[in-house]
Amino acid sequence: MSIVNTNFNSISTLLQSKNVVTDISTTIERLSSGLRVNSASDDPSGKANSLFYEAQIKGIRQATINAEEGRLMVETASSAAAQTQEILIRMRDLALRTMNSATTTAAEITVYQSEFEDLRDAIIDKYYNLTFNGMNFFSQNGKTVQVGQNTGAGNQMSLGIDNALKVQLSGALLDLYLVKLSGDVLDSAAGHAASAMVAVSYASYTGGLVQTTLGAQEYRLDTAIEDLSAQEVYNAAAKSNILDADLASEITHFAKLQIISQAGTAVLAQTNNINQRVVNILNGL
Repeated sequence: MSIVNTNFNSISTLLQSKNVVTDISTTIERLSSGLRVNSASDDPSGKANSLFYEAQIKGIRQATINAEEGRLMVETASSAAAQTQEILIRMRDLALRTMNSATTTAAEITVYQSEFEDLRDAIIDKYYNLTFNGMNFFSQNGKTVQVGQNTGAGNQMSLGIDNALKVQLSGALLDLYLVKLSGDVLDSAAGHAASAMVAVSYASYTGGLVQTTLGAQEYRLDTAIEDLSAQEVYNAAAKSNILDADLASEITHFAKLQIISQAGTAVLAQTNNINQRVVNILNGL
């Protein structure tokens, strides 16, 4: 049926063409941006979920930075503890030489004593003045690292040595400070050197506990960093599933829309021809 006053066929075809043009614009936007959701109107709930994942990803990245900085701090302290152990080995060697009273002269003992004191002071300085980012590592309490993107104890880690080990370490350093190698009215050089050996051995044992504690914390931080990296990947994948466009699918859809658009243009021309034919018939009457 052909209606002259209202060309329903043309109107219907134009409406379909308009919808196709809108779909083409949307597809082009997705292809150019690589995103399936370019505005909240594309997928309101998906956009909201993507913002949640984005917040999680940023939190994970900051937590990773925190954990990496914490690891650097522990590595700094662990390196100092390892150096201390090397120094204690040298101090033990000096004490052993002093104990060899058969061939060690008083002048040599004086030299040994001077070096022993310098090494002792170096150890004490390492433990009491070691800082990271301006903060003392062994003396200050409350060294907590935020290694998670959320609140709660499971997202935090305490670094450093506990109070019991801190007291033991202070006692070991005090013992080192009180001993010497040179003789006096109280005891011979060999006698003092024997006491120094005991103090050095205890300091070495305590230093080993410090290293063990720090090593365990390094391992925990490494594990936390690995876990955070995995979490970032999973959250990024979830965000991608929501936001990212399937380019292969969009390209296929775009080709389909082009064909439909071209067909619609051809059909619109034909619908207009129908009315023209009616006019031609009327002219022939």
